[in-house]
Formats: sequence, structure tokens, C-alpha cells
Amino acid sequence: MKPPVIIPAYQPGPELEKLVRALRSDPGRELIIVDDGSTGDSAAVFAALAALPNVHLLRHAANLGKGQALKTAFNYFLTSMSPEYPGVVTADSDGQHLPEDIEKVGQALLKKPSALSLGIRAFKGPIPARSLLGNSLTRLVFRVFSGRPLRDTQTGLRAIPRDFMKELLKVPPQGYEFELEMLLLAVRSRLEIKEIPIKTVYLGNNEHSHFNPLWDSLRVYFVFLRFAASSILSAIVDYAVFSAVYLFSSKIFLSIAAARLLAGALNFTLGKNLVFRSRRELLPELVKYAALVAFLMSVSYGLVTSIVIFLGINVYLAKLIAETGLFLASFAAQDILVFPHHEDEGGTAAPRPTDWDRYYAAPASPARFTRKITERLFLTAIDKYAARPITRFCELGGANSCFYSAISETYPGALYTVIDNNRRGLELLRERCKVPEKLELRRDDILASPPPALNADIVFSAGLIEHFSPKQTARAIQAHFACARPGGLVIISFPTPTWLYTAVRKAAELLGLWIFFDERPLALAAVEKEMARYGEILSSGINWKIILTQGFIAARASAAGSAAAALEPGEA
Repeated sequence: MKPPVIIPAYQPGPELEKLVRALRSDPGRELIIVDDGSTGDSAAVFAALAALPNVHLLRHAANLGKGQALKTAFNYFLTSMSPEYPGVVTADSDGQHLPEDIEKVGQALLKKPSALSLGIRAFKGPIPARSLLGNSLTRLVFRVFSGRPLRDTQTGLRAIPRDFMKELLKVPPQGYEFELEMLLLAVRSRLEIKEIPIKTVYLGNNEHSHFNPLWDSLRVYFVFLRFAASSILSAIVDYAVFSAVYLFSSKIFLSIAAARLLAGALNFTLGKNLVFRSRRELLPELVKYAALVAFLMSVSYGLVTSIVIFLGINVYLAKLIAETGLFLASFAAQDILVFPHHEDEGGTAAPRPTDWDRYYAAPASPARFTRKITERLFLTAIDKYAARPITRFCELGGANSCFYSAISETYPGALYTVIDNNRRGLELLRERCKVPEKLELRRDDILASPPPALNADIVFSAGLIEHFSPKQTARAIQAHFACARPGGLVIISFPTPTWLYTAVRKAAELLGLWIFFDERPLALAAVEKEMARYGEILSSGINWKIILTQGFIAARASAAGSAAAALEPGEA
């Protein structure tokens, strides 16, 4: 079933009827046209469209804005049309979107119903100056505030998943800024965003567009401004109150406490209502925020006094240095702990998948350092807990393994098996291998088929189980034990949602450096509980030496091989 096409329109020209009739050449397609309070000659256009089969005409009594027109159509789609449709395609009424491009974006939705697909223009050739400038500036600012590069943030041609529409109905803006809010919500919900190249069309220098270059641009950039304003204003209040109280009292702790109390109240109000737009109950969030303020106040006091005592720096400058360092941690903690955006609030669609070909071909520079730390942990655990002799290792998700060299050199007599479904990564590991007869590569998906009964002495993974849903993560944990022999050693390393992990990841996302879009940091207790179903936990802890903190758990397999595979996995 081809997804319905939504076209919001205000005072449309002849291009709208031409587009609708072109789309109607496909008899199976349904269209939702929203008359956003048009007047005058437009009545004849809408009357002609309403007479066409499979055209649903919705009307606003007054001009409410493009965002509200889209939400009116979303609500109609969700309440009145077949639930078999995976979502909708939105297009503009001014002739900028060609029928073949609308079809192309609709096909992207059918292929990936969980993704938000955007029709991306190339911006080459004669482009109206206001369109080129506006889009270029919005792209830049969007990347700074979201950490996600997009080539066209103002495109109106979009394929929107059904589940995501339910969340979009709750987004307040009614005008052009609604489409920007949609992108920000998609990024925050870790929704996969696909970019589909389309033709760039501007009719008559874009004269039929109702986008007001001054007013609508201000409304669009206010969306970005609210993200910065809360932190900037709170920081000014915090520093001003600290300076005033310290001037009269000369007491660092009293000054920090007074500043945190006033600035914290302001920051909480702005954060809840403007930045994170949380709709959850006030009291639980207030309690969590108060605990966060108390913690950060203690850290700030320790930092300021240490800087003053050990570095001999002026207290006012020390305060600036300390707060700069705490800024990212504070924002990340609010996003994750105080105003979290949970899956039951929307964002149920799958996030953008990690590009493993890119990762295996060119790992990030810091990985050379962090891998050595994890490598030492693996070798220490193996030396401490593994029964001898060791004849077989099995690494899950180990294409182009960063641990193969060290482990094979330490245990040269053992067979090293790698199971991964990435062809490129396995080929790269094969090219590095110095002893081919001691390396076994299996191209397989541990979630799609039962893992082989390898009876391996050691089964381990690093950075694997966090890339799945909770149920799939539990199945991946089960696969470790299914590959192990009874009494074998299972070791799993995975990211944990500590404040340090969150702060570093937020910074990487802000700079556009984060590539593990589907990574889901896992609570240590949840993974430990699931592993305990299959064996005895030997050690469990968090590796703080890596700034993207990793949980590290070693277990002795009691339910192994077919016995492990027979158990019903839970969630993690």
C-alpha cells in the first residue's frame, strides 16, 4: 500500500491542482489536502480537488500555520485511515516537489517504515538567495545544537513513520518552525533519518512561498535559541549571585550554595518547559533535579577550593574554570536523569544503524588507546578465571578484531573463532592474520539463527550487545553461553550510562563525531542479572579508565551450549 500524501496549502496557485492530478494518476494513492484558512479565489481550487476520488479535504477556519496544518492531517490519518499504512509523505503545495520525487520518498518509507526519510535538495545552479542563505544557516546551527549533520533541514518532502506522528501531535509550534522541531525530536529520540536525493525546483524565484524571511526565520531560530538561552541565563545568574555573596561573606561554600539555589530554580523551570519540554509529573523531576544540584554543588565546591589552594588562582576565575568543566555533565545529567525521553513517550522507531563498514575500515583515533585498556582487562580476567588448557576462543561481533593479535600471541596454540555478519570486517581480519590455520571466521548473525555449538573455553565480546533492543540484547547474551562449553568463561564488555559517558557522548554528538547512533548504554545490574541466568558471576564492575565508561562482567558458564540455547531469554 502506497503511503498517503499530505499537502498543507494556504492561498495556493495552480501548481497545487496540477500536482494533485499528477499524483491521482496512481488510482491506489490517497491524498490529504489541508486548506489552512485560504480565502478568495482559492475556494474554486479546493472545490475542484474535493470532487476527486481518494482526496480528503480538511479545512481550517483561519490560517493557523503550516505546523498546525500538518498536525491536523496527522490526526486525521491516525484516526480515520487504514492502520495498514506505515506512515505518510508530506509535500509542499507550491510545485517544488515533483511527483516522481514524492514517489521516491514514499518508497523509502515502505522499505524502512521505522525511519524518517527526507527529500534532500542539491542546492546547485540558480537558487533564490533567501532560500540558499536560510538553508545554509539553518544546517550549520542545526548541526551545532543537535550534533547531527543534515544536508537539507528545511525540506517539506518527508516520509514520516506512523508511531512518530503520535509524538509529533504533542509538539506545540504551529508555523514553519514545526518542521525544525520535528528534526530535533527525531535526533533526540535517536530515530533513524534517511536522506533521499531529489531534484531542486524553484518556480518563479520561489514567489509562491508564504515563508516570511524575517518573521518566520526568527521563529525558526528561536527553536535553537531556547536550547542555549537556558544555560547561558542560568550561568549568568549563578556567577552573579556567587560573586555578590562572596564579596560580602568571603565564604566559598555559602556563595556556591546561594548561587545554586537561585540559578537552579531558574534552570529547572526553563529546562522543563523550554529545552527538554518534559510532560512528566513535577515532583519526581524536582526531587531528581534537587539531588543533581546538591551533587554538582559539592563537586563545584571541591573544584573551586582545590583550584584556589593548589593553583593559587583568584576565586572568581576559579569559579569560572570549575563551572565550565561542569557544564556538559550538568546538561547530560538533566537530559538522561531529570527530563528523560523514554521510549513510551514516542521514538519507538529504530534509531539510525551504525555504519560498521566505515568503523572497521577506519576506527577512531582514541580507539587505539581505549582498546589497549580493555585488552588488558580481558587478558587479566582470562588469566585469573579460565580453566586450563585453553584450546578455543570465540569472539562475537569481532570482525577486524582489535583483540585478536594480543590473545593469539599470548595463547598461540588455541583456535580463535570470530562470529560476525559484517563481510568487510571479516576480510580485513583475514588479511591481518599471520597463522591462518588458527583463525576461524564465521559470517553469521547470532540473532537470526541459533549460534553454533562450539564448546569454546572462552567466549567474549566488546561493544556488541548494546546495539540491539532489550530483548535482542538478552538473546545476544544468551548466544555467548550457547557458544561456550560447560564451565567455560564468558566475558562481556559494554557501555554504561554513567555521567561521564553521557557527557562525553553529548560532546561528540554536538561536534558531529558520534557514529554509533544505535548504541544503547546498558545498566550494569541489568546485564549482570541476565548473565546470572546462565552461570556464576565471577566479577562485575565499571571500567572508568575509558571515558566512554564500560561495564565489564566475567561469568562461569553452567548452562552452556544447547542447555543455554534452550532457555527463554529475558530483557537487558
